[in-house]
Amino acid sequence: MTIRNLARVSATGLLAAGVLGLAATPALAADEVDFGLELKGTTIALEAGGKPATVNITNHGTTKPEQVSVLFDASELDGDKVELDLGDCTVEDGIGDCALDEDSIPGPGETVHTDIPLVLKRGAADDGPASLGKLTITLSVEGDSNKANDSATAEVKIAGSGGDLRVLADDVTKTDAEGQPTGQPLQPGETSWAYAYVFNNGDRATQGIKLDIALPKQVTFTDEEGGCEYTADKRHATCAAEDYVLQPWSTDEDPQKANSSGTIAFQVTLSADAKGPATLTGGTWTVSALGLVSDNARRARVAPTKPEFLQPGCEEDQVEVDESDNSDAFAVLAAGVAGGSGGGGDEGPGLPVTGPVAASMAGAGAVVVGLGVVLFVVSRRRRVVLVTPGDEK
Repeated sequence: MTIRNLARVSATGLLAAGVLGLAATPALAADEVDFGLELKGTTIALEAGGKPATVNITNHGTTKPEQVSVLFDASELDGDKVELDLGDCTVEDGIGDCALDEDSIPGPGETVHTDIPLVLKRGAADDGPASLGKLTITLSVEGDSNKANDSATAEVKIAGSGGDLRVLADDVTKTDAEGQPTGQPLQPGETSWAYAYVFNNGDRATQGIKLDIALPKQVTFTDEEGGCEYTADKRHATCAAEDYVLQPWSTDEDPQKANSSGTIAFQVTLSADAKGPATLTGGTWTVSALGLVSDNARRARVAPTKPEFLQPGCEEDQVEVDESDNSDAFAVLAAGVAGGSGGGGDEGPGLPVTGPVAASMAGAGAVVVGLGVVLFVVSRRRRVVLVTPGDEK
């Protein structure tokens, strides 16, 4: 893979938006309600000023409820050092009692990914790495059959300086003539595009990037790109671009955050004998930085009183501050053979596709063609709106 496999992504709305996905879940009985929650990305680089934590809300059931309440408990966070930004949602005594906007509630098999900005207050990082307490998020859905996955707790903390890559993945759906996703499932044998978005939320510029991409069963890479190694079944690729630099998001002065974020695209093909309709699960994007851009001036500013007896190598910045958000799962929507049964992914059988997802996805941007890969500057995020309960209509 060369640098042309990576295009810059628009930053518009990224901190308050999510991306639609389909999670790996087992088939359930008719009209069963089961929502689950994942919280990751709560470690903040020393001088980043904050970062967006990722909250994934997945509908593991077979029906879409009318209301999903979300309770944010920040009462155990150090309010003097970090602020939880819940937008228009009402927060009192560290508790945010919110609800998903009606249009943001995921349907069966779907996941909504939303960013919850964690903002460090002035002077919060003056004393160096520290724990800022715990954040707990809990879902409340009427009739939920599995309470075990309704809540997630994570420690919020300040780490040392370094890079902090984060990836968000799109599900693979049919694309139009301009490479724009339509949200419609693929027909057997049809080719489309797998997209992911990478950001550097750390306080150091990263040098080089490594990608690991795993595809669901019945899906293969269409072509082999330079700089990538593929398994024999063409379902897993490992790629590296040694010269690709991502600046820290917090210091990127470009209005579109063009220097701190990028879009990655690979062409994939659904098997000609794939059965469905189904969501094929088991796809995963994983990103990691190869190193940090040398910046001696910045090192001196971070530790201006560094003792002379500390030799080079005794105090190293981290290449990756927070690995919890370096991976993101995705699925492939398959129309399948009429009358066939749902296909399965690596982690369990697929769920039936109950309707088009096109209304949940929007995209616009200029198309760039290179090395057989369609890349475009675009922000295709499913907006997840948190509202005060009762106001979502």
